[in-house]
Amino acid sequence: LKLHKGKTKDYTILSIVLLVFLCYPMLTKMTLSMLKCPWIGDGFWLMADLQEPCFENNHLFYLMLLTIPQIILYIIGLPVAATILIMRNKNNLHKRKFLTRYGLLYLGYRDERAWWEIIIAIRKVAIVSIGTFGTLLRVVDVQAHLALLTVFIAIVVHLLGKPFDMEKPNERLLYNFEMLALILSWLTFWGGLLF
Repeated sequence: LKLHKGKTKDYTILSIVLLVFLCYPMLTKMTLSMLKCPWIGDGFWLMADLQEPCFENNHLFYLMLLTIPQIILYIIGLPVAATILIMRNKNNLHKRKFLTRYGLLYLGYRDERAWWEIIIAIRKVAIVSIGTFGTLLRVVDVQAHLALLTVFIAIVVHLLGKPFDMEKPNERLLYNFEMLALILSWLTFWGGLLF
């Protein structure tokens, strides 16, 4: 079975988009891990190497050289680039070529909310950030309350934004599953705080 050159390119782009989409939470976690510095004794120490003081000498050098560019490129750059790509191609959302390549980023959302994936990315970054920077608060309860607040805000944004087309049964199902996932996340954080 021979693939047309254009189809090969389409499926290659689709594969790259899928990989980045699936790896985004892990990329965020790994990028922010350089900033995971709990207060121990008389200062902040790097969680990955508790003999390395944070924001001094080597840590500061690598923070500026690697972490800041990764935050700009991965955490901020990827969702913004995807949103710009979708917004610039609003008229091409249902064309076969564009749908094959980038449909993963907007399929299921209403055309007016094709950019909604950036909201999901912000939610992912917020939760990972709470897990990373929560150690700076030195109180686990505050970290759990922040996670509860973040998921509650995500529920409200989901209810108000209505990203899915409620007229179609499959998309109504997506809406319900997304809401269920948010509610289960909230209950999980609440259960962890309670017990």
